Amino acid sequence: MAIGPLLGVYLIAEQSFTGTFLVATLLVLIALVGSSMVKMPFQKSSYTGRMRLFEKSLLPISFIVFFLAFVYGGIVTFIPLFSTSVQVNPGLFFLVYAIALTFVRFFSGRFADRYGEAYVIIPGLLVTVAAMITLASTSGLTGVVAGAILFGFGFGSAHPVLQAVALRLVRPDQKGMANASFTTAFDLGLGIGSITLGWISEWSGYSALFLVATFFGAVSLAIYLLTAKQMNQKQESAQEA
Repeated sequence: MAIGPLLGVYLIAEQSFTGTFLVATLLVLIALVGSSMVKMPFQKSSYTGRMRLFEKSLLPISFIVFFLAFVYGGIVTFIPLFSTSVQVNPGLFFLVYAIALTFVRFFSGRFADRYGEAYVIIPGLLVTVAAMITLASTSGLTGVVAGAILFGFGFGSAHPVLQAVALRLVRPDQKGMANASFTTAFDLGLGIGSITLGWISEWSGYSALFLVATFFGAVSLAIYLLTAKQMNQKQESAQEA
């Protein structure tokens, strides 16, 4: 998520879209070979009830992730165009973002385990919103770099901890469903966000795009604040089950 956009920007600049997609194909093949080497013995669940495709306790976290991915969609899709419009190398944003994201993930998980998820998720979402405001108001190098740092710290800390919350909201035999729900919400937000923000940029420009992304980041934070207590109670009951 951090190195991929940076590599894509570089390949498009130095090669072509064809070369970029060929490299992406090679990476998928490497992933396929790697996955075929994983030895994970199947453990049949002791749960004998009807298969459930969704757990209602995952709705709040799914909406939080959906709106956070909405913001991410705007970043990965339009930062190359926006950076070029303000005469900044697009690769610089993704390089700084990758460094910030990698750095913060060394600490965010441990911090959440020690003090609780809220102490990582709330600041993470706040910093993500700050990143969008910074990008909406910038017209040069300093703002782009600051936005990259803030987004790396904010998104990089909140995203994995939100996934940990999703896994703790369900019984052990439902973790596959929880991962699927989390990923589906993220992918939907990414896709719909890219399309929606594309329309906005076409009508009103990049500043409006980032301001709308700011709004959806704030929605993600508001949902978490409204449902955190309920999710904490659900986590406790799920762990006892």
